[in-house]
Amino acid sequence: MTIADAARRLEADAVVDVARAAFDHAGELATLEYGHAAAVLGAVRLASRRTQSPAIDRDRLAAAFDVDPDRAVAAEKLLASHLSPPAAPEEIRSLRRRLIVAHELLAAAERGRVVGPELPGSSLADAAPILLVRATDPHGCRDDLEQRGLDQAGLRTHVERLEADLEFARLGTKLDALVNGDE
Repeated sequence: MTIADAARRLEADAVVDVARAAFDHAGELATLEYGHAAAVLGAVRLASRRTQSPAIDRDRLAAAFDVDPDRAVAAEKLLASHLSPPAAPEEIRSLRRRLIVAHELLAAAERGRVVGPELPGSSLADAAPILLVRATDPHGCRDDLEQRGLDQAGLRTHVERLEADLEFARLGTKLDALVNGDE
């Protein structure tokens, strides 16, 4: 069984690259300890839990494969022990909130609206106050003095950076480096 086969059968094709990176890094150890199938499923399960994909639970593993789900979960834990942990849940939530605000502001800017959908004092405004200031008072920021409204290209770049930061936070340092070929 390959990572791609397991992911396809679990309807988790989006996690293949992350699962493959985790398996390539420590899959041999997991295979020796728990068997090849359990190691592959552990890698796919780990990837589903560290990405935006729905997490694959034990029952789903048991229903889709003739593998003891406890062995797959144990293989996942072994793989995870050789990777750095993801960021704290509150850090991931904070990044996600900032990304939502940035997406909303970008959409408003693309529609030609200067003021974003959330007003000062809202929970989304608290997540990214600098962006809200730029949306509500473009003259209040030095880099916006010559512009009316938001810099769409700059905001798009900011959104891309936040997306990369969120992926990094979810994956953890080691897995992010493995996925992106930095290691």
